[in-house]
Amino acid sequence: MNNEVLTQKGSLPPPTPPRKKWRLILLCISFLVCGIFIGAVLTQTILFHHKPWHGNSEDRANEIVSHMRKNLNLTDDQSKQVYAIIKERFTALDDTLRNNFDVMDSKIRAVLNSEQIVKFDKEMVERRKKSFDNPKENK
Repeated sequence: MNNEVLTQKGSLPPPTPPRKKWRLILLCISFLVCGIFIGAVLTQTILFHHKPWHGNSEDRANEIVSHMRKNLNLTDDQSKQVYAIIKERFTALDDTLRNNFDVMDSKIRAVLNSEQIVKFDKEMVERRKKSFDNPKENK
């Protein structure tokens, strides 16, 4: 009776039983785990569908020009000029990247022994074949 009078007068309600507190804690933890799982799945989906900038310069230039043609309403003449500019820049970029990889590879080879160099060269040939020569196999 005394508890009823206190709660009616505006004081705090009686504390919840320990069982309800554990249910609330478990519910919060399950929401947290579900959120982490959903975030991980969404991140993997976004990364999987992200188009890396691999491939030859013609494919990349065609993709960019088609996007620009659609969004900017480029004429045929403009498209050809933009394509030439983009292709030239991507070709130069590819050459620079290949040169940088060659320098890096030679520095790494200096650290490795002869057995490791053979394995390293084999791996690099396969990796470069996938990334530079035929990027569609890489997907």
